[in-house]
Amino acid sequence: SSSAASFRRDLTGWLALTPHVFVWDYTTQFTNYLAPFPDYDMLAPNLRYLKRVGVEGVFEQGSGDTYSDMAEYKSYLLSSLLWNPDTPVSRLREEFMTGYYGRAGVYVTRYLDSLTAAVGSTRAVLDIYGNPVHDARDYLSPGRIDVYSSLLDSAAAAAEASPAQTARVARLRLPVEYTVLQQSLFFGTQKHGYLVRDDEGGYKPDARWPARVHRFVAACQKAGVKELSEGGLSPEAYGRQWDSVLATPWYASSSAIARPT
Repeated sequence: SSSAASFRRDLTGWLALTPHVFVWDYTTQFTNYLAPFPDYDMLAPNLRYLKRVGVEGVFEQGSGDTYSDMAEYKSYLLSSLLWNPDTPVSRLREEFMTGYYGRAGVYVTRYLDSLTAAVGSTRAVLDIYGNPVHDARDYLSPGRIDVYSSLLDSAAAAAEASPAQTARVARLRLPVEYTVLQQSLFFGTQKHGYLVRDDEGGYKPDARWPARVHRFVAACQKAGVKELSEGGLSPEAYGRQWDSVLATPWYASSSAIARPT
């Protein structure tokens, strides 16, 4: 793409100086490991390009030993493509979806396709230092989140007969749920916010939110999430932050809704 033009120029310059060029690539959103980060279809073309121009080796850095968006699938895809970048992605995806998710695989595929299509149609820019709140206007809009959730509901129903596949599908919900929680802080008193009207004309936290946050934290622990960003909060610390937010009263003034100082 045009956004990578400066990188391609730099790479050409290095390759003119030495045949021994190695590339360190990033495949996750470091500021929000659990945010949906649909670079899935870009991985193979990037590796094929690097091989074609003569790069000798590639190191792909994801989230390390903490769980992140589509960690299992991306690990399978990258490990296969690093051996042979010309391996058809369609074959790798079908192998993984069938072998790992079983009958739910078709819905997981639709979920990934829906995410990828939304990035294209909204012209969203995937940023390794991005934020799912910023993407509430494009591929992570509340309306699209509803579509993704519905596809994951279908995946969960298809996986019911297998405890292992049920647990795997449950992990898929973490990025969508994390997005909803983060965006609800941003929306606040608006639609999709975590605050609702109280009986006195002000606002209070949605009664469903404490249990929702605690379920999310427990699901993170079960999935092996150690931190939510590079050098960032643990799920437990994230839960404590939410407990503090939910315990903070809000009030209405004549001009705005504000936290007391």
